[in-house]
Amino acid sequence: MSFNYSDPTALNATFPGPEQKPRGWWSRNWKWFVPTLFLGMILMCSGCLATIFFGAVGLLRNAEPYLPAMQKIQASPEAQEAFGQPIRDNSWMPTWSPDRDNIDVRWDLVGPKGKGKAYVKARMGKVKLEIVIIEVTLPNGKRLLLHDEGPGGNDAPAFNPQGAADGEKKQEAAPPPDMNIAMPDEGEPKK
Repeated sequence: MSFNYSDPTALNATFPGPEQKPRGWWSRNWKWFVPTLFLGMILMCSGCLATIFFGAVGLLRNAEPYLPAMQKIQASPEAQEAFGQPIRDNSWMPTWSPDRDNIDVRWDLVGPKGKGKAYVKARMGKVKLEIVIIEVTLPNGKRLLLHDEGPGGNDAPAFNPQGAADGEKKQEAAPPPDMNIAMPDEGEPKK
């Protein structure tokens, strides 16, 4: 058997070294698996948050007083003339400002002829929210009042800070009751 010292493969073939174990899946792939797992978790969380956000926006746009007010604005001939057709909501989300029994909602409007703003004020009635005011700022800057508090077909009674609605009769103050009580004279005290 002849041995060639210049051939490096001949040395390995002749003198085998310690056998190496094949590397496992984790030791070969952890460098790409860990960042991929981390990125996947971030994408899942952001997807869930986006679903919750856009779901909430959808609920707000289908709730009172936004939806009936938007329908009334779209049906108004004055608004149709000023904005053109179709009149759409041009905001990411309507701005809701709830107070104790009142809700103010604001959003941007857009149509082919220009942009404007909508403002709705609603008050909690006996059963549901009742629209008090629908005001639209037209593209030319003028304000259009589509629904106003007070007489004239409004569902909600006019607001009165003293507590009684305008249509209700105020009760007259009743005279005080007669407090003169007749006590029989007993004369002298008993002994």
